[in-house]
Amino acid sequence: MIRIGMLGFGTVGRSVYDLLQAHTERFPDMQIVSVAVRQITEQRMTLYPTVQFTTNPDTIVTASDIDVVIEVMGGQTETYRYLRRALHSGKHVITANKDLIATYGETLQKIASAHQLALLYGASVAGGIPILDALTNLLPGDETMQVGGIINGTSNFILTQMSDAAMNYDDALALAQRMGIAEANPVNDVAGFDARYKLAILAKTAFGANVVTTQIPTQGIQEINATVLDEAKRLGYVIKPLAVARRTGQELAMTVGPHLVPAAHLLGKIDNVQNAVQVKTRNIQDLVFTGPGAGRRQADCKCGIVRSCDCS
Repeated sequence: MIRIGMLGFGTVGRSVYDLLQAHTERFPDMQIVSVAVRQITEQRMTLYPTVQFTTNPDTIVTASDIDVVIEVMGGQTETYRYLRRALHSGKHVITANKDLIATYGETLQKIASAHQLALLYGASVAGGIPILDALTNLLPGDETMQVGGIINGTSNFILTQMSDAAMNYDDALALAQRMGIAEANPVNDVAGFDARYKLAILAKTAFGANVVTTQIPTQGIQEINATVLDEAKRLGYVIKPLAVARRTGQELAMTVGPHLVPAAHLLGKIDNVQNAVQVKTRNIQDLVFTGPGAGRRQADCKCGIVRSCDCS
């Protein structure tokens, strides 16, 4: 039996728990035994009566009977301390925390390797696309020259609404928040910070580069308006939120921000919450991976998360 402890039980944490519970026949040897939360509420205990909740993450990361720690609490400094402690206590770690991995990933990987443990963070970049696995395992005999694309579904959704549904920025953002695609405080997404963390992880995986995220030129989508979108459309382009890392010789150029993309290009056709990561290699000129990157599973939305969804 693989015994799992979880740090965090918000939207993502509950989704992970529910998915594992819904597929117990596929994972009969996995059991979530303890979950750390900020507050134990009566509602949580009623909805999840078999879950052992705690407000002390240390009891999970140091417990002798827990084999794997799944981190879905978010944050950096405090979360890093917990994951460091978990690895030193002999536990495998799984996280989708792109902020933490971009900042502390190399240190955590060294600790995991020293203890012969797994540190898995494939869902930290474009969660619906196995892009990190592809870069690590599928192209071992090739050389990656460029990687990037649309890796923030929230920004892409907002720009799609503005372009296709003639919404202004504020209304498109409000719709995204109502649908659960944008956070109540959306600055990480719309200002490009989320994509910047993800690009740093992509660059580390593709090129072995240790990137200081604050040194990546970054621009958000807040200044995009109807005039800009209409002029782009008149010229045969669309505006997409791109994050790109390109290597030329020993130089690595990186950028995050809205870009003009030809409307006929595949990336120009990636709308709403979809992500798309384009990989250019020396031998295989162009690979594109695409999948959902924000919001709930489509099965949870009556209309499948479409342009004017208001069913949530």
